Amino acid sequence: MFLDPFVKKVDSEVIDLETRDTIVGMIENWQVLSVVFTLRENDIFRLISARRVTSKQWKIYEKQ
Repeated sequence: MFLDPFVKKVDSEVIDLETRDTIVGMIENWQVLSVVFTLRENDIFRLISARRVTSKQWKIYEKQ
């Protein structure tokens, strides 16, 4: 998903002094997912959640 050229950042919030970004993108098997993650030191991604997109998020991704 992080390699999807059409990945879209849809939200960002700070929780416990940590910035959590939400992105929408496609994975290998053509599913579009919403992923919440934070970026740690040395470019390490900490995944917080991954799920299928809502219809609203699908429209955001589809408009690209």
